[in-house]
Amino acid sequence: MNPVMNLWCKRATIVVLLILIVTLGASTVYRASISPKERTDFTVYRAAGQAVLAGTNIYEAHNTRGWLFMSLPAFAVAMVPFAWINVFWGSLLWYLLSVGMIGHAVHLSVKMARRLFPGCPLEGFWLYVLSLLLVLPQTMSGITRGQPSLLVAYLVTLGAWCYLQKREWIAGACLAASIVVKVFPALMLAYFVWKRRWLMTLAMAVWLALLILVVPSMVFGVRGNQSLLHQWLTLVAERVSTMGAAKDERYQQTFDPHLKRNQSLQAVVIRWFVSDETDAEGANGRLLIARRVAAVLNGVVLVVLIWT
Repeated sequence: MNPVMNLWCKRATIVVLLILIVTLGASTVYRASISPKERTDFTVYRAAGQAVLAGTNIYEAHNTRGWLFMSLPAFAVAMVPFAWINVFWGSLLWYLLSVGMIGHAVHLSVKMARRLFPGCPLEGFWLYVLSLLLVLPQTMSGITRGQPSLLVAYLVTLGAWCYLQKREWIAGACLAASIVVKVFPALMLAYFVWKRRWLMTLAMAVWLALLILVVPSMVFGVRGNQSLLHQWLTLVAERVSTMGAAKDERYQQTFDPHLKRNQSLQAVVIRWFVSDETDAEGANGRLLIARRVAAVLNGVVLVVLIWT
């Protein structure tokens, strides 16, 4: 590309990116603090932080739409600073932090890509742009809804980078923190055990013990934290996996495969096979097929991870 044209393309891309950041920020803050119908997860986590300050049950904390808190207790403790400020400034701060985490995660991803594929022909700037475009649709949805999935993605990315840099204890802290927010990164612990990365396994185990047992006990007391962990197991982990889960409010809030915001592999496959127009008789058969397909795909992903 002509150097002058390349320069103008870069400038245009930066301008578009800045406009996008401002537009998404306005939408995010509006959803959280101005819209009469809250369409954000941020206020759920802020409510959990308020429950910590008030000494009430974090698993009864909810926003005005009735959405309930479902993460481990340490995440509620981490949200206390947002409970000290009003929703407008809190949602704006959460958004700015999310933008910063996305930017740093893309930066780390590019560095890892260059390390794995040193012969990549793309110029650095355009490699950053390509990396951002690959995750932009999901990122835009998550950031405007104030979801913590961006925090999880950032912690996992930072943990992977630190692991490659032989900084196992920092990597373990990042991955353990991601588990506190959303429990599914715990599969990475099984991965490190399988690979016999014992120092990394130990680091994750120590940090998990600190974040799940020690830190919350300093806030809620040992018995209080044990009670909260028991509630998490019974209200979140167990209930949504039972046969009657479809009628459970927490299941419908997050795990229902027919919710478009549920982007888990199984949920996406189920939506492929079972549409809203499918009759009740055909739905059961298609649901069984969808779950089997999802299980196969999950198995393929697991094999690829183990092989790499």
